[in-house]
Amino acid sequence: MAKRPPINVQAIREEMGLSKEEFAKRSPFSRRTIYRWEHGEFEPSPMAVSHLEQMLSQHRATQKSLLPSATSAENGGEHGPRQGGPQRKTLAPAKSSDPPTRVRPFGAA
Repeated sequence: MAKRPPINVQAIREEMGLSKEEFAKRSPFSRRTIYRWEHGEFEPSPMAVSHLEQMLSQHRATQKSLLPSATSAENGGEHGPRQGGPQRKTLAPAKSSDPPTRVRPFGAA
């Protein structure tokens, strides 16, 4: 079985934009463990590598879903170009003969 290249935990954490402490809070690993991995004191176990890869994959999927695609922007946004349908009703502007609306300050009787 071929050995995997070592995983770069620091690159994963930085891509996610997290400090060691924030990364530790979002994972089952302690801040000290993350520090040791990043400084080459230890290598993550295969199970830890799998978990780290899953975290990164979820982060990338979330980021991708937040960014609008170029084609959707060209076609009128996320839901495509507007097709007919009911028109929005707008309020008519106030007539100059209408008395001004009075607003009481909060707490006034």
